[in-house]
Amino acid sequence: RLLSTPYPFLHKILYTTNKIDILRNAVLKYIEMNGHLDKIYPLKLEEKGFLTSYFGGFPQTHPGLNWTKNSFWVGNMDHTYAIGYYPSDFKLAVYLQNRFSSEIEDVYFPFPEVFNVVIGEERNSIGTIILQFKLKR
Repeated sequence: RLLSTPYPFLHKILYTTNKIDILRNAVLKYIEMNGHLDKIYPLKLEEKGFLTSYFGGFPQTHPGLNWTKNSFWVGNMDHTYAIGYYPSDFKLAVYLQNRFSSEIEDVYFPFPEVFNVVIGEERNSIGTIILQFKLKR
């Protein structure tokens, strides 16, 4: 509570980074257990015991299958996996791109656009950020 009042951006960075780390660890444990990456979504990670129910995944029949109840997204993207969050803004996108730079293939913000720090109109954007992670082989 103390962080959210005087330092709302710092709070958002810590919250988002922590949750992305938790989701990423769950995905990596799932891949390690299965030996491959098949269709992945939050509820599957919960059911396998790699993610707590705090995130609140949805069943396969739900249109928000890859979303959690607290606005995170986990799923397959091309040949790898991705983790996203809504609502993100330009500052959070820059921070997350820098924080995970060695572990990601691409950043999309506002999704579906590939993130480009140089483009000025994105500075006022609010949208979904998707981090497409590299698979370690």
